[in-house]
Amino acid sequence: RNFLGFKQSQIMQAELTFNSNWNQSIKGSLVQGGSLSIIYDTQRLPNERSTYCGSAVWAINANLKFDNQPLPLTVNISTGEEGLVYSKPVPIPKNTSTVEIWFINTGRSGRKFFDSNYSHNYVFQIQHASQSA
Repeated sequence: RNFLGFKQSQIMQAELTFNSNWNQSIKGSLVQGGSLSIIYDTQRLPNERSTYCGSAVWAINANLKFDNQPLPLTVNISTGEEGLVYSKPVPIPKNTSTVEIWFINTGRSGRKFFDSNYSHNYVFQIQHASQSA
């Protein structure tokens, strides 16, 4: 249990889903000091699918920019896997109020493709821990 008396899984974890139909959804709460995971459908970025010696040599990475951090955090979403893929949990910093997320698909060809809400990025509000109780 946390200092508020709730189980960590009740208030401190969120899943952000980015579906192939270009919808986004949130399960759980984005809370300071909690964590977020990304569920991403690779069909959103289907262009770079380089191979080398029969193996996939492409990747999709998520970039997360928390408003109180100077640089974005890069999280690998897929290294050659297709379909719905899951990230590891990412800690949400304390004293942050938003996170901007965008995705990049790269590979051996050197080309880059972006899923960035038409260069506006996907912006999500982060709750203060006391607001989520």
